[in-house]
Amino acid sequence: MDTVIAAALFDQDGKVVNVEIDTAQSKVNYDENMKVSSDKTAPVNTKVELGDKYGMKKASTIGKEWYEQIAELQNWMVGKTVDEIKSLRVKERDASHPAVPDDPELTSLVTISVEEYLEAVAEAYEYAK
Repeated sequence: MDTVIAAALFDQDGKVVNVEIDTAQSKVNYDENMKVSSDKTAPVNTKVELGDKYGMKKASTIGKEWYEQIAELQNWMVGKTVDEIKSLRVKERDASHPAVPDDPELTSLVTISVEEYLEAVAEAYEYAK
């Protein structure tokens, strides 16, 4: 199960001043009796906390790790309103990547699917109002 986290600061015009996005991937294992067999006390590191250990760089067509790509997306969001962010053109790369940026500013910087991150920033704005 993935949990997306977004913390954002907006100016008086609703434009992003700063944004931090991260994802925690919680993996829960079950035994043959459907009881949780995962270590419930084990720490869950986010993708940013994992850094290079997340291991996406070797599979990335642009040679960037997840934290590097999310940083590029965050940088792109600064100075934009939520409406501008939500209107980012995306395309389906494959079944696992249904919303990859299809904007010239981002295509060489971000190859991860971004729909959950765009929505998380929109939700952060709703909480900030």
